[in-house]
Amino acid sequence: MNYSFQGILSTDQNGIITFANKYCYSILDSGHALLTGRSILDFFPNLPVEEVTRNGKKLLSELHIYASYHLMVNCVPAPDNSGNTGCVLTFQDTSRIQADELQVRKKLRHSSFQAKYQFSNILHKSRIMDSVISDAMTYSYSDSNILICGETGTGKELFAQSIHNSSPRKNHPFVAINCSALPENLLESELFGYVEGAFTGASKGGKMGFFELAHKGTIFLDEIGDVSPNLQSRLLRVLQEREVVRLGSDTVIPVDVRVISATNKNLKEEVANGRFRQDLLYRLDVLELNLPPLRNREQDALFLLSQLISYEHERTGCILTGLSEEGASLITQYPWPGNIREMRNFCQRLSILTQNPLATPADILKVLPDAAAALTPNGPKKTDRSTPGDAPVYSLYDEREEILKALYTFHNSRTKTAEFLGIDKSTLWRKMKKYHILLP
Repeated sequence: MNYSFQGILSTDQNGIITFANKYCYSILDSGHALLTGRSILDFFPNLPVEEVTRNGKKLLSELHIYASYHLMVNCVPAPDNSGNTGCVLTFQDTSRIQADELQVRKKLRHSSFQAKYQFSNILHKSRIMDSVISDAMTYSYSDSNILICGETGTGKELFAQSIHNSSPRKNHPFVAINCSALPENLLESELFGYVEGAFTGASKGGKMGFFELAHKGTIFLDEIGDVSPNLQSRLLRVLQEREVVRLGSDTVIPVDVRVISATNKNLKEEVANGRFRQDLLYRLDVLELNLPPLRNREQDALFLLSQLISYEHERTGCILTGLSEEGASLITQYPWPGNIREMRNFCQRLSILTQNPLATPADILKVLPDAAAALTPNGPKKTDRSTPGDAPVYSLYDEREEILKALYTFHNSRTKTAEFLGIDKSTLWRKMKKYHILLP
């Protein structure tokens, strides 16, 4: 008991201390005298000892303050051989508990690099997705690098995780990192790690990089097209030599990883414009997987809407169960620029705001106010054969106009605008540059 990192006290039926381990003496002020023989209430005056010794009550995880210490206390009844009931009390300084929790979180973080999704999680009805999934399954059996191309929200990481879980590396780590979410200097230290003292603020003892954490497994580099030229050179060496050097170190560390990259850019155009290294593209693009946008998957749109609405109905108990015939006809005209991510957000909002079992066109336009122009019968006819008596058709989607409307609605907040549009903040930034949208 004296080697315990908790304080352990026992008392008789009157609350007089009969035993105290060494930890108790380090916390409780006894004036260098013995703790035994003193009342437990001298140290824990608010402790209802009688309820424990007489009524058999258990006190668990109670917070008590002693001097400058905040102590987490447990107290349980302890009958002796003569039939009298005392109690056993254990306590620990909360600062130690918080330190232990931090260590647990760090270890769980390292052990949580696992892929959650399988190919069976990819919901679809269209033949084009059957073909894409078939190719992805074939790629999973190989150990070559893969480049996944597709618009934002098309499920690039979902495919990357499914490929990993179908590969011989499935029992090893799957480490994902968004290359556009971190500044260059931080991304470099995260990818390759660093030694103690490598730069100001470096953690004591250094840190293992993502390539080392993914050893024997898969590393997923999302938004690879946003990596700076300097970092592209380092990535190329890692892919060629299969070894990394931590920042501030001269030690070469061999790694065995499969690299799956993803981008919503045309990297061949980036190479032609001098923004991406051609030799790095050749290393990354050994196998290529192109994910179609949702607007090209007509069979999937209503099916996915139905599945997502059913999921929200089961998850939240909302009234909404589906779309009316008119609502379904209307929503099929929407181009879903944010693809499945935008559709998921749309279904969440629709489930919250709709007060009927079936969503009508009015409900849909209420949930998508900034896209109303794309969902109103004021645009050009869909075909030349349309007549005034035909069902209304809808105008084309103007992405720049929708971004401007969303920015205006959210007072130029890029974070809220990106969330509303169902895209990443970095993707919104690139689209603003593309359309020459400047904020005051």
